[in-house]
Amino acid sequence: HDLWNGRDKSTDPLSFFDQYFEKNPTSFKDGSIEFIFIDNSDLYNGVPEAELEKIIDTIQTSTSSTIIILSHKAIKHPLTIHTMGYIDDEQNELVYSQAERLDQVIKSIRDKNIYLVHGDLHSFGQYTVDNITSFGIGALTEDKNYQQPRYAIGIIDKSGKLHMQDRPISP
Repeated sequence: HDLWNGRDKSTDPLSFFDQYFEKNPTSFKDGSIEFIFIDNSDLYNGVPEAELEKIIDTIQTSTSSTIIILSHKAIKHPLTIHTMGYIDDEQNELVYSQAERLDQVIKSIRDKNIYLVHGDLHSFGQYTVDNITSFGIGALTEDKNYQQPRYAIGIIDKSGKLHMQDRPISP
């Protein structure tokens, strides 16, 4: 989390992370549900182009009836610009254009349940824009939190709809 700010910005943003952890897959399926991961935590360089193309292809060609896209930053948000493509209220054209591409691809899928889940806003919330439901899932830390520490539990019902339950952690 937030490794981008403390890293050597002249090196690959994941080089430090990759020294200690295996490279993550961009997606996996569990029955009729496909989970797609977007590592959009690098606010300066965005998602590597080859990875972005693989993600877009996975979204467009998925045969799953439910797609859950998990990312660090919200791709879009109706109430804040604290999203993919902005650094301290300044727009980063490269990363913003990636967010625009992802947003258009996601909006073009009409025959599936698609959900976006992100965490960087440090608060739990749900909103729907263009028939796409998004969830901010909060954070376990007290740092930069607008709410008390929390986590979320996702439940997928028989119809493939995702329901998130907010779980505040009591002191």
